Amino acid sequence: NSTANQIYRLQLAAIRREQGRLGDLLPTPERAQRVQNIVTRCVLAFAYSEVGQRERAGEEFERLADRGFAAVEHDFTWFGAMAYLAETCACLGDGERASMLYRLLSPYANNHMCIGFLVYLGSVHYYLGLLAKTLSRFDDASSHFEAAYRAHLGMGSWPWAARSQLRWAETLIESGRQDRYGKARELLARSIATARALGLR
Repeated sequence: NSTANQIYRLQLAAIRREQGRLGDLLPTPERAQRVQNIVTRCVLAFAYSEVGQRERAGEEFERLADRGFAAVEHDFTWFGAMAYLAETCACLGDGERASMLYRLLSPYANNHMCIGFLVYLGSVHYYLGLLAKTLSRFDDASSHFEAAYRAHLGMGSWPWAARSQLRWAETLIESGRQDRYGKARELLARSIATARALGLR
């Protein structure tokens, strides 16, 4: 049925992301127009941004961001939708929406993102880090990514720990402070080693 198919596709999207194969799941433009499920549309916006289709990602994101993301219901899918929206927002460099999403997610900083019991999407700190980095708030972003890394270690989630290290390193580099470059190189090396060990892209 349609519910089972949606669950399957959400879980498959999480797997294909780790494999660097999200592009395999992109529908034709005609089929994309027919997608009604809001979380699926959030995944679609993220997938477009991840494979470099910024124009389509921007179009999807604009629709979802209308009236302060009013279309995203506060139900068991809210965290998942917010996760994919935060990723897309960061990719597009949309500072206005980054500030908005940061305010929406801040009360849940010490929680973890998931879609029900179906898909785990990492620590809320990870997404706050992405949004803070988009706003060039590099100290805040660094603190969020460090907190996310420790939260992912506590969960035993090695893929997300590696991703946190990667974004933390990017933040230290983008801050422009050369005294942080040594720490950034260390984080990158550890992130790459974990990714290689797990076969992640």
